[in-house]
Amino acid sequence: MEVQPLLYQRPVKLSSQTKLFDWIRRSRGSNLKQVRHISLQLTDIDMTPSLVFDRAQAQRTPSAWSMYEDELSRFDAALRSLPSLTEITIVPPRTMHSQLLRGMYLSLLALIPRLHPGLKLLVIHDEEAMLDVVTALRGLPKVIFKDPQVGRGGGETKIKKSTSPHSRSPRRKLVKVKVEGDEW
Repeated sequence: MEVQPLLYQRPVKLSSQTKLFDWIRRSRGSNLKQVRHISLQLTDIDMTPSLVFDRAQAQRTPSAWSMYEDELSRFDAALRSLPSLTEITIVPPRTMHSQLLRGMYLSLLALIPRLHPGLKLLVIHDEEAMLDVVTALRGLPKVIFKDPQVGRGGGETKIKKSTSPHSRSPRRKLVKVKVEGDEW
């Protein structure tokens, strides 16, 4: 019990939002306040409940739209339960087969600056064009874009550092980094 607060101060890496939601549900609020850094690999939601047809429950069968809305509500609650975050890493799903999944991903990115305006660093495994798509990200002090292919073959990658228009230097830098043994 005495060590728990120290464990929650270490960076947290989760392989899906389901694991994030379960981890938060099992954790004490006082411990969650210790979390400063989280890495999250997003996955698509389980659509199985929308495929089951039962005449008796036809009225209660969730639509795909409502399932994505529920997932966003859980993200909202999860981010609110981690008030001390200073660094977030988001790895989007490897493939975006649906507009609903892409919409959920973009909505999640837009939630981050609103719920964590004091965030010091956001790392997104995506293209820098996300700044044009999710303009709320521009308000964060530092957003780093890692090549989405990192971890899918390694090698050399580009990390784009974007600064907020409110910072001293609105210039963007392009830095080449050699990546080896990335866990993603």
